[in-house]
Amino acid sequence: KDRILDVVDKCPLEPEDYDGDSDEDGCPDVYANVVIADDEIKIMQEILFKKNRSKILSQSYGILEEVAQALRDNPRFKVQIQGHTSAPGSDRKNLKLSKRRAKAVWKHLIKRNKISKSRLTWQGYGESQLLCQETTDACNAKNRRVVFKIVSK
Repeated sequence: KDRILDVVDKCPLEPEDYDGDSDEDGCPDVYANVVIADDEIKIMQEILFKKNRSKILSQSYGILEEVAQALRDNPRFKVQIQGHTSAPGSDRKNLKLSKRRAKAVWKHLIKRNKISKSRLTWQGYGESQLLCQETTDACNAKNRRVVFKIVSK
C-alpha cells in the first residue's frame, strides 16, 4: 500500500515506487533506471566505457536494454545519442572520443537491441557542454555522459 488515496490512485492494487518519476499517480513506474521526460530519455545510471576508449563495459548492457525498451514502448520517438566528455585532455581528442562513444551506443542499440537505425542518430560534443566547471574527479565524472535526446515524438 502507498500513501496515495485510492480515490485518486490510478493503480490502487499496486504501490507507487516513489522514485521522482510520476510519483503522484499511485502507479509503479515501468522502468527501473530510465525516466521519459519531455525532451529526453533520462538514465539513472551512467554508461561505462573502457578508460579513454569507446568500448562499452558489460555492466552497462542492462541500462541500454532499458533505453531500448523505452524506445520499443514509444515507437514514434526519434532520438539523438549525445556523447560528452570531461575537460582534461585536448579539445580535439575529447571531441573524437565523444563521437566514438556516441556511435558505440548507437551501434549497440541497433545490433544488440534491434532498434531501427532510422530512429537513432548520434553526435559527439566533446567538452563543449560541461555540466560542471570544477576540475575535481566528481565533476569530471559528471561531465562524462551519454544523453538520449528526443528529437521527435
